[in-house]
Amino acid sequence: MKKSFLIILMAVIMAVALCSCDNKRIEMQISWNYYSDAQELLEEKAGNLVFTGKITGISFAVLDRKTGLAPTKETEDRDRELCTLYEVEIITIYKGDASDVTCFRVMGGLRDYRTDEQRKIMKKNKAYGWKDAIPLLPVEDELKCEIGETYLFVLHKFEGGSAPTYLNPQQSLYALNDPLTGQGYLDYKISIKDILSELGQETWDSFWSQWLEQHPDYQE
Repeated sequence: MKKSFLIILMAVIMAVALCSCDNKRIEMQISWNYYSDAQELLEEKAGNLVFTGKITGISFAVLDRKTGLAPTKETEDRDRELCTLYEVEIITIYKGDASDVTCFRVMGGLRDYRTDEQRKIMKKNKAYGWKDAIPLLPVEDELKCEIGETYLFVLHKFEGGSAPTYLNPQQSLYALNDPLTGQGYLDYKISIKDILSELGQETWDSFWSQWLEQHPDYQE
C-alpha cells in the first residue's frame, strides 16, 4: 500500500536559520507520498507523465501555490511561493502529453545557488510570506540532478497549464546509468525497469535494447 505522506504546505515549519554569510533560509518540513510499486506510481492521480529528457537549465519563479501559475492580483501573499524550474529537452515520451512541457517545478529555491537572483524574484513578485528568507527543502529531500544530464522523469501534470511537478524526492527522477536498481523510501523501491514494464513489456524491451547498445561493457 502507498505510504500516506501528504504534502501539506500549510503545515510548513518556518524555522528561520542564518548561514555563515548573509543568506537567510527557511527549511520547509514536508511529508511526501511514496509509492510501493510501479502500478501505484503510475496512477493518473500520481505519475501521469513519464518521459526521458535532458536538463538544460535552471530558473526561478514565484507562483501561486494554489494554481501553480503566475500570481494575479487576487493571489494572497501567503500563497506566493518561490519555485525552482528545471528546464528540460524531452527525448522520448512514454506516458501522457508532454508536447507543451518545457520545464517542471519544485517547491522552494536552491541552496547556495544564485541566491541574490532568488531574493530579487521574491521581492519583485511580493513573496513576503517568507520574510525575505529563501525557502529550502531539507538537504535529504533536495532533487539530485545536474544540467546536461539525462534522466527518466515521472511527474504529475495538472490541468490548467501549470508546469508539471515532481511526486517525491526519490521516485520522480531516475538516472539512466542503472535501469535495474530500485530507488525510493525504505522498502518502497521502484526501478526504471519496473516503470517501463508497467507501461508495456515492449516499452521496456525497446528501452533495454537501446540501453545495452549504448553500454557495450555492461555485464549482468
